[in-house]
Amino acid sequence: MSKFFLNIALVSLLWAAATGCSGSDEEGRKTPSMNSVTVGWIGPLTGSANILGKDNLNAVKLALEEYETHKSATDPTIKLTIADDKYQEELTVKAYNELIAKHKPVAIFVTTYSGVTAIAGKALNDSVIIIDPIDNDGKLSQLNHNVFLIGKETEGLAGIHANAIIDQGKKNTAVIYFGSDEFMPTVAKTLVAILLSNENKVKLFEYKAGTADFKPFLEWGKEHNVDSYAFFGYKEIAIAMKQAREMGITAPFYTVNLAFEGLNESLGIMEGTYFAHFTSLDGNRVKADEFINNYEKTYKKRPFLQWTALQAYDAATILFNAIKSAHHKEGDFLDNLRDELLGVTNFEGVSGMITILPSGASRGIYPNLYIFKNGQGLRARNIDK
Repeated sequence: MSKFFLNIALVSLLWAAATGCSGSDEEGRKTPSMNSVTVGWIGPLTGSANILGKDNLNAVKLALEEYETHKSATDPTIKLTIADDKYQEELTVKAYNELIAKHKPVAIFVTTYSGVTAIAGKALNDSVIIIDPIDNDGKLSQLNHNVFLIGKETEGLAGIHANAIIDQGKKNTAVIYFGSDEFMPTVAKTLVAILLSNENKVKLFEYKAGTADFKPFLEWGKEHNVDSYAFFGYKEIAIAMKQAREMGITAPFYTVNLAFEGLNESLGIMEGTYFAHFTSLDGNRVKADEFINNYEKTYKKRPFLQWTALQAYDAATILFNAIKSAHHKEGDFLDNLRDELLGVTNFEGVSGMITILPSGASRGIYPNLYIFKNGQGLRARNIDK
């Protein structure tokens, strides 16, 4: 080899060592040779929907701790960077842009429904995988092939309530739903479609974040002999339920969310409320109980909303394992990571046996109908008509 080519080779090697260019390709994509990767987490840690974020993030941290404890010397280190979006789409976008600019994550957990839709296109352009450990529905699964949904099916939640309403012989339902995101409208409108197909009467009422007066909706319900009320929202639903009972409404309540601050002061109002829910009883009981005990040992409390923690732990475990496997493969890291996620079949998680579909949606996490009795949520196995 000529002296000229030897010098070129030497310079190339020195440049690679100095810049770490073996960890990225021409387009800046991460490749399997990097020793560490960054994963982001964006969700509500403050605001009216913070219950969806706190336990979720803690579960991701637990999964990461377990990964780092058991990984081999050749497995990549995974770093976690966190952002609070208060469950507001514009803040999700802002947090995403900052994470990409400062940390260049290979994947980001995003728990805000409308935030996922807002950044999906950006993530595709930025070669970033999005993991939603909360939501799982047809609309999100159509975004693009970089979006993965590991959670219970949104449409299934509506089905659980529809079955309960129909089985109880109710024929006239008022649906009061939070319209400031895309998740609750999906549940509400799916419920309406099912009830209408059963020839039930249904009336939709939309409310915005911060609403404190639900009396106009409730007065309409009384005037039109509504025999069942579905409340799909966040902290405001406690106000709505309280006002309903104070107005003498005795019809049964149905909701997807019975966890909010001030619950202990509202036990009488919530008594008898039906809600779609997921706990360790509905997943892999042994593994779920082990996780809950570990959670309590680590954080000195049990998760307030079990399903957010259970789903997040499974989603994080699946992602971290996929990153490890993709790291050891030749070729484009993003393609390898996507393939690893799409290859998840019957993963034995704490939430159930999870399979990721070609669309990026998942199956295997199945909630059930619960009823609030004597200050606690119980499985509603037998519903009196």
